[in-house]
Amino acid sequence: MTIIELVLASQIGVRRTEKRKIDLDHIESHRVLLRICAFLPVLVATVVALEIAGSENSAVVETAIVD
Repeated sequence: MTIIELVLASQIGVRRTEKRKIDLDHIESHRVLLRICAFLPVLVATVVALEIAGSENSAVVETAIVD
């Protein structure tokens, strides 16, 4: 092969690996987005449960202090 053919072959190889890397990056970003979408409702439910538990305990504490 000539030098030009070698350069062209290496450029084609680089472009193929870049395209695969871009596809993998897109897939990875999609997975991260799905994990965030799964994590947020769990986080919200935990915060709401803690808020409810905290509000019930504060009412009990206030009545205990008044009595």
